[in-house]
Amino acid sequence: MSITSPPGTGSEEARCRPGSSVEDAPSRIAVVGLGGAGSRIVSRLGRGRLSGADTVALNSDVHQLAQAVADRKLLIGREVAGGLGAHGDWDVGRRAAQSDIPALRKLLQGYELIILVAGLGGGTGTGALPVLAGLVRDVGAMGIGIFTTALSRERLQLLVQESPVRGLQGILDSLILLDRSRLLQIAPHLSPAGAFSVMDQVAAEMVSGLSEAVSEPSLINLDYADLRTVIKAGQPSAILVGEARTSDGPEEVIRSALHNPLLEADWRGATRCLLHITAGEEITLREASAIALAMTRELDPQAHLIWGARVRKDFGSRVRVTAIVSGFGRAGAAREAEERSEERIEVRG
Repeated sequence: MSITSPPGTGSEEARCRPGSSVEDAPSRIAVVGLGGAGSRIVSRLGRGRLSGADTVALNSDVHQLAQAVADRKLLIGREVAGGLGAHGDWDVGRRAAQSDIPALRKLLQGYELIILVAGLGGGTGTGALPVLAGLVRDVGAMGIGIFTTALSRERLQLLVQESPVRGLQGILDSLILLDRSRLLQIAPHLSPAGAFSVMDQVAAEMVSGLSEAVSEPSLINLDYADLRTVIKAGQPSAILVGEARTSDGPEEVIRSALHNPLLEADWRGATRCLLHITAGEEITLREASAIALAMTRELDPQAHLIWGARVRKDFGSRVRVTAIVSGFGRAGAAREAEERSEERIEVRG
């Protein structure tokens, strides 16, 4: 694949000019955790001081909500659930969210990207998701859903068929599903609490990586337009996060991000990718370009890859990659084939 740069960035020096300040390009990202599982993930992000995004916890259980760590909290469905939660009844979660639509719409207004995080267990998160997804669309924001589940494939399919969750694919821009049962297959000796913790950490790393990729000023910037280019309405996506040392070489850096056994979808052969590289001051443009090139070997031969890079002094010799990929699977590849005229890599500066 050839490497092309946008107009006006013909030289390496120009491509590596400093990014705009936070004041010039304010981040407008909200991470909204729904129900117990979503609130746990948002709390993990809140305790880690997520950069570039506001965290929001929504729940119909007042006690779980009180324990959540988030920038903003909202108890939904006080008259529906009485603050006692949905007790595994997704219809209670749906009616709880519907009863507070004006407050929820006000909460979501003004954001460019809204990431909905929830567990598909059949309770508050499951029921409230379609309501929140519709509001995300109504306020004109880009919507990404990251969902966790411990249900068997059969039970999950039944839940999707019987609940409003089945309509999410046509509302949100992208859907990502993490399957906790796969974690138990790989590490069967994990306690239930340990499995929850690992799953929450994986989801939190995905959200954090995505937020930082499009909100933090970089030497080679990525933005919301780049993200929209990569994710298509309703298509499944995957977020890959990995870390290695610059001296390990580009192949090892990419390999560190590739293996995520919790992802429901097989993303290899994806036709679109947004790649963000964060590294210490010792990394060179040649090394960053080599990492991007190594990523292309895991994608469709004619994939569209957009990449950016950021230097952090505290990273030393470490390098972290965050990749958002889409257009995988036979259906995705067939759709993308009609739109591509040439293979290319873009560097955003």
